[in-house]
Amino acid sequence: MYEGLTKNILEKAVFKGLELKVVSGKIKNIHGKLSRQIDCMLVIGVGELIPFTDDYIYEVNQVIAVIEVKKNLFTADLDSAYNNLLSVSDIAEPTHGISTPLLRGAFKLITGEELPAHDDIEKLNFKKQMIYHSLVMECFLPARIIFGYDGFKSEYSLREKFIEYIYSKYKKDTRARGFGAVSLPNLIICQENTLIKTNGFPYVTAISEDDWLLYASYNSNPLFVFLEIIWTKLSTIYRISSSIFGKDIDFEGLRPLLIGVPHKNGWEYLAFNYSEEELNNIPVSIEWQPTYLSDVEFCIVTKLCDDKNVFIDDKDFLSFLESNNESLDSIIEHLNSERLIYVVDNQLKLLTEECHCMITPKGFCAGENKDGRMTEWLMRQSNK
Repeated sequence: MYEGLTKNILEKAVFKGLELKVVSGKIKNIHGKLSRQIDCMLVIGVGELIPFTDDYIYEVNQVIAVIEVKKNLFTADLDSAYNNLLSVSDIAEPTHGISTPLLRGAFKLITGEELPAHDDIEKLNFKKQMIYHSLVMECFLPARIIFGYDGFKSEYSLREKFIEYIYSKYKKDTRARGFGAVSLPNLIICQENTLIKTNGFPYVTAISEDDWLLYASYNSNPLFVFLEIIWTKLSTIYRISSSIFGKDIDFEGLRPLLIGVPHKNGWEYLAFNYSEEELNNIPVSIEWQPTYLSDVEFCIVTKLCDDKNVFIDDKDFLSFLESNNESLDSIIEHLNSERLIYVVDNQLKLLTEECHCMITPKGFCAGENKDGRMTEWLMRQSNK
């Protein structure tokens, strides 16, 4: 019954006329290797009907998302669902081109750097190389989702039990296979609470020092999160307008859960151990706003928006900073942390696609307006 309900939800959530189907069955790769039985799959086109059943076998490159359904989600159920989804990751192999815009956007937001050309990947430091290769695999893989209707009673208990589950695997084997960053599910739903992989497809929360905030939790509107992940996949494959996501100015108040640190022999995970009270004090929704800038920062970003070069070793530029008592390192750190600029070949470059600068009653500001976000924010301010 719960599998049927999930299929019904998914059928109502996807777009008509795109040859999309919701089925159960197995997934195979080009070598014929099969995954385990999957409760629910969102697929494209025609698959192979398994004789005397209602189940299908689909090639992995035809699969948009796979969902493991649990009436109750506790640790044993989490382990069962995890291993079923892992069987999908294990057989998946790149068989088609990836979405460069999707990869580029995720890489920029996570690392604070522009996506390098393929031949320059090896010039990245080790951590960023690992993030890059992980994101490439995320582009190929179907979205992997665990959908629990009941189980852990709170966001706090879901977080704690997931951390315990991951750490239990590493206690047995510090190189535990199947628990690297790519293998972790994209989404775990349990009642109203969710655990979300912040891989930039679409959720992302960047922190400094090359660390990757790989997982976060949320305690409201699980179906909205579910749709965001599914629709991000569909909009990429079918080049659907970003307008399907709405005005995109109010964001989920994500609670950091796991930092992923790559090593040569595997991944290390560092957990955020919030108390239940601390989790409840984090707002459910956060309104996007542009970055407020100092006078000097505003001059720099405006110049970049006008397609003018800013070299960090230019004598006139350094003299300008000195005369205004501004530190180059502080400016770079601030603007990069806000994902406005990055440094390459001693030159400042914009990280945004369509940066807009504004002068408001509160001061100078700048922000991304690729999807009309800056314009919508300004309109909202004018109506207050």
